[in-house]
Amino acid sequence: TSRVGGFALSVWCFMACADAVPGAVGEAVVPAGVGLGQKPPVYLRAGQVMRLGIDGLGEQRQRTVAAV
Repeated sequence: TSRVGGFALSVWCFMACADAVPGAVGEAVVPAGVGLGQKPPVYLRAGQVMRLGIDGLGEQRQRTVAAV
């Protein structure tokens, strides 16, 4: 993937507009293979589960719901 500025710029931009508190985790890097970049585009559907985990910190899960 190609990003302008790289990781350091991403962290700077995040810190410039967000309060960082102990334990906060920011996720700002999105790979080119996400749904919008697919041909045809692929999007999350109601009932699907997203998981994000970091070794030693734990895991979080979110279940998608239908738009209202």
